[in-house]
Amino acid sequence: MIKRVIWSIFLRPSYSFFVIFLFFIMGSLMLLGLSWNNSAENEILSARNKWGLKAIVQVNAKNLFEAKANSKSDKNKVPSSHLGGTNELERFLPSQVAPLTMKLADEVSTLTEVKSAQYISVINTIGNNFSPVIPASSKKSSLLTSEGISEPQFQLIGVLKSEVLDEFKSRKYTLISGSDISPADLNTNNAIVELGLADKNQLKMGDSFELASIDGKYSEIFVVSGIFISGIAQNNGLAGQLSFLSDKNQIFTSVTAVSALSGGVEDNPIIDKAIFTLKSPESYENFRFKAMEKGVNLTFYDIYTNDSQYKNATIPLVKMTSMGTGLTLTIMIFVFVITFGILIFIRKKRSEEIQTLLFYGESNRFVFTQFLIEIIFLILIGFILAIVASPITLVETTKFIKEVNSIIHENSSNNIVREGRYFVDNYRTSTNVENVFSSLGISLKQELFDQVGLLLIGLFLCANASILALSRVLRMSKRNLLMDSDLEEST
Repeated sequence: MIKRVIWSIFLRPSYSFFVIFLFFIMGSLMLLGLSWNNSAENEILSARNKWGLKAIVQVNAKNLFEAKANSKSDKNKVPSSHLGGTNELERFLPSQVAPLTMKLADEVSTLTEVKSAQYISVINTIGNNFSPVIPASSKKSSLLTSEGISEPQFQLIGVLKSEVLDEFKSRKYTLISGSDISPADLNTNNAIVELGLADKNQLKMGDSFELASIDGKYSEIFVVSGIFISGIAQNNGLAGQLSFLSDKNQIFTSVTAVSALSGGVEDNPIIDKAIFTLKSPESYENFRFKAMEKGVNLTFYDIYTNDSQYKNATIPLVKMTSMGTGLTLTIMIFVFVITFGILIFIRKKRSEEIQTLLFYGESNRFVFTQFLIEIIFLILIGFILAIVASPITLVETTKFIKEVNSIIHENSSNNIVREGRYFVDNYRTSTNVENVFSSLGISLKQELFDQVGLLLIGLFLCANASILALSRVLRMSKRNLLMDSDLEEST
């Protein structure tokens, strides 16, 4: 039988070459889908290690509200030592609410589970001889005051590192001159302003401007250390009605400057929230326990996780994994259908050969097995060639994808990944996608077991399609063949 199979294959070189080449292509596409999936999954794991998990600490707003209500209704129960010289109605019991201070956040940032930290504070302010950009849809142009409280004009945002904020990382905002806010700006009044705001007030690098709290109690002079531009053409909704919500009137400075303007203690500034990037998601419970030991009492503070950056970074990777799986499954379906179609065609094309073999005494099972071995042998050669040539084909695929990607992103620049106590990793999703394609060849070299498994699945599908297509050979009988030939002669 083996000699007859080999003879049959060499007797039809064009057909044999076509089948081998066809399944070489099919096998290469299946391996591409497999490598695509493996590379994307490895990059997702890398993204998880890069981003870690964000753990956010901030004052419990519910307890703050309840403390304020209690302080007004039970002001006579507040010890005089807690009241000081300020308005008794605005004082809170320390046992009811505690501010989140930078000193406490710094202590938490020293935990071994913490990879990096970011602090944020936001207050609304007004300008002294410093005018906001009025949105086109807003009809208000003058400062309104009610019961000693002025309507906000600006939103002052205190940070440790402005470059890693979502607005700047997503290129919604782009710094065009000067330097971004960094830990070096702590205890300074350096600030970065939007280009439209700078132009309206004729500010340039090094110029100063004055902001005051909306109650008029505090004021600070800030120095322009950077200018950014906003990618938003027009503010809509509330941002189009209220000037301080407009991106044109957002000013970024250090958390210490925001604390000073809101009346905080100079040597221990108050912050709104501290964002800690953990080294691994599994360390969250340890971080939570150790943070409580440092003084983050859950009665006063909330500790919760935020995985949005990791999820945003891996959205295209998850899609790529789905695409890789879809590609592999689609090719498997094609392998089955094409094998079935080829065998139906060959069975009809070689019907005379089948009839002759049966007439000369060959069993149905013998003929069936011969045809089955022929097609499986050719398919096996095609799949083996696909595995052998996969490093080359994947390298060429990678080059092609990189060329297309470089054309799409020819105007974009690479971002530097920065690490440290106060830095959040700048891990852009475009880099993730590029890494997936760059590691296609490497992934296949390391996943021989998966290759063999995929080959066996492909052969299993081909064998089933072949059996289904050739099953009619098993049902043929000499009697029926003789009757068919008699009918042909009579006609």
